[in-house]
Amino acid sequence: AAPNSLNFCATDGRKMVATRFRNHATQQPPSLYWSEIAGRTLNHKFPGNPDGANLVNEVATKGTDEKIGKHTIIASEPTTYDEGEWHLIHANCMLTVDENGTEKEVPVEYDAKFNAVDPNFP
Repeated sequence: AAPNSLNFCATDGRKMVATRFRNHATQQPPSLYWSEIAGRTLNHKFPGNPDGANLVNEVATKGTDEKIGKHTIIASEPTTYDEGEWHLIHANCMLTVDENGTEKEVPVEYDAKFNAVDPNFP
């Protein structure tokens, strides 16, 4: 059988889990990133612009000293210009976020005998 990928994210509104997985010994699954700070950049109420450090957010209503609440964003790619705001979830790992917003990355445990063989990719 050919290798398969599984990226998914689920939440109950208080906790969250996101998984990045591929059943192949060397192939990487599609990317999956997380951030606990990009929400400030993406929120138009705050100064800053997701497309560049030198761009001005003309509609900002909050000051640079105001705080944004605890949050975690999951995305297939960084959605702001500053990739330093993002963390790549490692291959065959899941990110868990508890009800307090604490993020933890843990490996997905599975038996490697279930890895697929791709004749086009060693």
